[in-house]
Amino acid sequence: EDQADCLNGVGLAMTGAGRSEAALAPYSLALDIYRQLPGTELDQANCLHSTANALDDVGRYAEAVEAYRQSLELYRQVGRTSREQANCLYNIGGTLRRARRYEEAMTSYRQALEAYRQVEGTEKDQADCLGSTGTVLRGLKRYEGALDNFRQALEAYRAVPGTERPQADCLNGTGYALNEMGRYE
Repeated sequence: EDQADCLNGVGLAMTGAGRSEAALAPYSLALDIYRQLPGTELDQANCLHSTANALDDVGRYAEAVEAYRQSLELYRQVGRTSREQANCLYNIGGTLRRARRYEEAMTSYRQALEAYRQVEGTEKDQADCLGSTGTVLRGLKRYEGALDNFRQALEAYRAVPGTERPQADCLNGTGYALNEMGRYE
């Protein structure tokens, strides 16, 4: 288990250093070891989540989504991982959005929002889900829905200290949507 932990740590360091493609090898080795050890489901889930992040970084979106889904299933088996489950759903949404699978991305963001609502202290995460859904809806030219999501996200962000940047992003998204609707004033 210590070897797997070390390999996973190497993968995390490599990902943090911007070497996501190279990080896939130590993640894979760590996961192989974890899978041989009973009681390491949480470690496996964490390793798969990190693997998915690295795959997403390098544009291997289908593989990333699959790794996130495997991670999500393991988190569900472990229990007491509500926040991690919500994080998986949110990350699946982001990956699907980058893969231009917008309807699926919105579904995942909505599932993440519902999951975050069950976890105390996730107000910013909830706002992130709303803002991300607004961005997808704007891209799909579903402007009224986008405006509603940006409004809800902005309201949620305003209740969380230190969120000036995402608040500005919501206002910017609102401005773009209104412009695209021809509502110039």
